[in-house]
Amino acid sequence: MAEEISINDRFINATNEIRKITKRPSDAELLTLYAFFKQATEGDVTGSRPKLLDLKG
Repeated sequence: MAEEISINDRFINATNEIRKITKRPSDAELLTLYAFFKQATEGDVTGSRPKLLDLKG
């Protein structure tokens, strides 16, 4: 049976793979990577969503 990899090890492996990227990702790809990073490090959003025109948040 295959050995289970911990969530922490999977995160470390993913960050190591990201560091190997030689070509700059597109803005959309960077936004997606940032979203995954924030979800992994901070978890679910706990605050309320800012109003549409509230630029300061």
